[in-house]
Amino acid sequence: MDDKRKAILAACRHLLEKSGTVTIDKVAAAAGVAKGTVYLYFENKQELVLQTFLSIIEEITEILDKAADAVKGTSRQRLAAMMDAHYTAVHGKMKFLQNLFGEETESSRRPIQGHTWQLIQALEQVKSRYASVLNEGIAHGEFRPHRVDIVAAAILAMIHNLSAADIFRPMEKQEQVVPELLQLVLQGIVK
Repeated sequence: MDDKRKAILAACRHLLEKSGTVTIDKVAAAAGVAKGTVYLYFENKQELVLQTFLSIIEEITEILDKAADAVKGTSRQRLAAMMDAHYTAVHGKMKFLQNLFGEETESSRRPIQGHTWQLIQALEQVKSRYASVLNEGIAHGEFRPHRVDIVAAAILAMIHNLSAADIFRPMEKQEQVVPELLQLVLQGIVK
């Protein structure tokens, strides 16, 4: 990815995390580029916000890969490391998501309206990381055969929902949430 594009996306993300308000002028100033440079990379503000959101999903995918690769143990251990890293990553991005989907619901959702397919494809990448470890566990006899796509989607949904719940009410500490979630998942798939 081009350095200027990265700087623009980082500036947009920072502004959304900080205040929830983004203009092309503010993004350009925060990125240290001219307003016209932003338009070289993004057609309009909606595309910029969408691409910023997609870049966060891509970042989460990379975090899952690193977490899985860092553990040389069992599929169960790799799954636990991924879920912990995923929860941490999503939880750390809650201010951004809260500002993106928060108070001005209709106008804030505009950037992603009409882009459902792109969002589904991005989330499928995250889900596929879980599916890979689940399939590996089945192949090694750690997990019973199951609908990997459904379990992977359930893990993704549960982590995102548990992280999002913290916006509205205090959650238990991560050290308590993730093991409970892992135990719930493992009850259904461990031999």
